Amino acid sequence: MDAAEPITDEQRRNATRVLDGVLAAAPDVPPPAGSLRRTRRRTLLAAAVAAVVAAVGGALFVLPGGIGGGAAYGSWTSVPSPLSADEITRIGADCLKEISATGRFDRNRAEVALAERRGEYAILLFHSTKPDMSGSCLAHNIPGSADVDDIKWGAGSGFSSSPSAPARGFVDGSLSDFRGASVTEGLAGAEVVGVTVHAGKLTAQATVTGGRYVVWWPGPAFEMRDGQPVDFLRYDLTLRDGTVLHDVKPTHG
Repeated sequence: MDAAEPITDEQRRNATRVLDGVLAAAPDVPPPAGSLRRTRRRTLLAAAVAAVVAAVGGALFVLPGGIGGGAAYGSWTSVPSPLSADEITRIGADCLKEISATGRFDRNRAEVALAERRGEYAILLFHSTKPDMSGSCLAHNIPGSADVDDIKWGAGSGFSSSPSAPARGFVDGSLSDFRGASVTEGLAGAEVVGVTVHAGKLTAQATVTGGRYVVWWPGPAFEMRDGQPVDFLRYDLTLRDGTVLHDVKPTHG
């Protein structure tokens, strides 16, 4: 699903038609619980993501799992807070169970690269080797509670396949749109200590650790303009010396 290759106008029009058809076919009324309906929703999302990849031709869009959210997104904060070791262990176990169900992600080899909390939702970014894969998981967990639900996940190419980020720049990695919440992550340069993402009217400060960043927000990852899906995210970088660089363009692999 890597859209690094140039696409033709005809491919772009076809992608738009597919996306419009998929979104039009998506059920508006929540269906009864059951694996059959869940599989259909994943299929719909897969087709939508494929269409967006072909049309945008930018960052990697990963296949999301699950759909939902609701009022809990109202607890979202633009600035994250860290997860405790116990929270990472508890939430991570449920996340890995979902991600590894695809058979492509080895939970026994997965390591947590980044983790953060924004209100009642936590996000964990995993990495595994053999195969080289990364996985992001957004899960509902009220602070202090042992309950984990409304899990959404995405899986894509691993960290080692990403190019090195310039010292004062960044590489945008995977981008997941869960139709209600979006997640993006990538590599931060050696001089970068802060990444701020502007998604329309929303601004979110990413978690930056060990040369990587991750962030989620309660909104779309792209917007429609003249019938075309457009990546509308903007990025500001804060450097180690306090300098803030505005509207920085990512380095692509």
